[in-house]
Amino acid sequence: MKSIRGVLSILLALTAGLALAAEPSSSSSMQQMTSAMMKERAEMAKQATAIDTHLASVEKSASSMEGDKAKALDAELLALQKEVRALQSQLAATPQYIPNAHQNKNRP
Repeated sequence: MKSIRGVLSILLALTAGLALAAEPSSSSSMQQMTSAMMKERAEMAKQATAIDTHLASVEKSASSMEGDKAKALDAELLALQKEVRALQSQLAATPQYIPNAHQNKNRP
């Protein structure tokens, strides 16, 4: 019984040591993940800008059309363009979901 306790305590100590040793590398992996996420955000912002430009040209041609269907299409295009611009503003803002280790108040 005492030998099992001894083995378990050594195993627990080794596991805790490995967890503490792995913590600095998690910081670098967090930085890599943050960098990848920011690159993805930049790419999405670029695509949203292209979509907005395309929508503006389509809306311009749709506004010159006559009839009720053309007015409905124009209204839908304006609503879509509004949503794309809202997406652009969200992508332009600094994300708040990326934790920084030095700014976390709960971390010692």
